[in-house]
Amino acid sequence: MPNQLVPSLAALGVALAPAFLKFAEAPRSADLDADEDAETQCISGDDAPVHPRFQSSATQARLREGSVVQIVSKRKNWRHIAYVEGEEASLGWITKSYLEPCEASDDPDRDGGHAPGVCADDLDSCPVNGCANDGAPHGIFNERKRSTVDSHGSVITFDSATPITMANMATLQTRASGLVHGESLTAQERSLLDSISVGNKTLGEGVAVRLAGFLAHHGSRPASGTHLGGKESVNCKLSEPDQVDFHIPLIPHLGDEECEGIVVEMIPQGREDHPSWTVENLRDIEETQRQVLFVGPLFYDNEHHVNADCASLVGSEPRRMSLWEIHPVIELYVCDPGQTCTATSKTGWKRVD
Repeated sequence: MPNQLVPSLAALGVALAPAFLKFAEAPRSADLDADEDAETQCISGDDAPVHPRFQSSATQARLREGSVVQIVSKRKNWRHIAYVEGEEASLGWITKSYLEPCEASDDPDRDGGHAPGVCADDLDSCPVNGCANDGAPHGIFNERKRSTVDSHGSVITFDSATPITMANMATLQTRASGLVHGESLTAQERSLLDSISVGNKTLGEGVAVRLAGFLAHHGSRPASGTHLGGKESVNCKLSEPDQVDFHIPLIPHLGDEECEGIVVEMIPQGREDHPSWTVENLRDIEETQRQVLFVGPLFYDNEHHVNADCASLVGSEPRRMSLWEIHPVIELYVCDPGQTCTATSKTGWKRVD
């Protein structure tokens, strides 16, 4: 990288980490203040959007996977970063989900010779804690996302699941916001989410539920409607379509926006047992405007933030009114044409596998 990068690095006005300077291929210069203790991280996927302001939806740059950035400050799920693009160095904001420790790409003992960031050969060899350390907050987070049984270790079915409503999901969010805080929850903190009273129901993480609604419209925005998820630690950063989650926005009524609903996810593990579970089929169901019902355990996605203000959406955060998800989906049902279906009864529902 040409030496003319040095003035733009100096213009940032922050002491720079040696790892960041090494990535920028910037020569040592009296104009650059070095900070040996400054935190650096790496971009975990291609085209990661950088925003000009905290929680802005505007995009000022897109960074390639493996790019080294320096963390200048932290605010909620966002990071103020210094980054290099071309021959210029700049400051911007990025959400935490696009960052990972650079060691995940650079440490051959951790990755075992895999592609950058990938920590397993395939899904079969990907542990339940994914790329995270067993017992660490993110490891526990990943284990909860992968669990296909309820909190008592029992098989989840339509009949064993508690019928709930979107209003219940909103109430759960209010309760959870008063119980836990932050993007990293210890096992003890996470246990506070296990049993929450909502009306006459006892709900919480791992509780089997069934919820009816409609699939949100898949529009021109790539992340709208049902779509493939990205590379995630829970799936060992594997990236083929059959190795990533399906992100499915569920809305209460036809015509509602994603920010008025919640998210459910189909995980790749075991999806081969449900050949009809494809993004294409789910979008076909959405186009027919048929009601759907999902069965599975409740999961609290504390690594994100609620994005429920449809008039003032928060950057790249998933659009939803509650961080509670059905994750993973265990059963999917579609309401037969001409039927009136509810979550409280199996009448009119047709299972989709």
